[in-house]
Amino acid sequence: MLHFLGQLYGPFFDLHNWETVITSGDDWLIIFSLVLIECLLSVDNAVVLAAQTQSLPTREQQEKSLFYGIWGAYFFRLVIIGLGTYLIHFWEIKVIGALYLLHLVFQFFTRTRVKHTRKLASEKKHRWLPLFWAVVLQIEMMDIIFSVDSVLASLAISSNPVIVLIGGLIGILAMRGV
Repeated sequence: MLHFLGQLYGPFFDLHNWETVITSGDDWLIIFSLVLIECLLSVDNAVVLAAQTQSLPTREQQEKSLFYGIWGAYFFRLVIIGLGTYLIHFWEIKVIGALYLLHLVFQFFTRTRVKHTRKLASEKKHRWLPLFWAVVLQIEMMDIIFSVDSVLASLAISSNPVIVLIGGLIGILAMRGV
């Protein structure tokens, strides 16, 4: 089990890999491309997350829920990138990922965003959790779902997990800025 975890997340701790990425101009161009893709994929995601926080009574709770959400987004992005770098070596996973991205494109052009956002904002909250933590949990779940398409697109551009990680982390920060 530890060997498998080392395979998944070992490249994140390889200092030579980080040095190569940070000092390479070509890698920074790829990272810039990944940040742009992340921002383009995340514009509607930011609207959905903002709509989810609207059910909280105060502005302070809304901002606090997004703060917890961003840390969860970073954690889950790291997990998904690690799994993605392993799974991308299987051609079946590449086909499934490509079909999923095509499905997202089809949904984008056939579904209106206003109805989707209103639906998420009006869903009943869990009774077993306080409202604040229910919203934080929803934000985390949405971040996990939103990470899948971003990581798939990023891994199609670069198979280096450090490049994908840097691009994803900067992209998450840019999305939350939106």
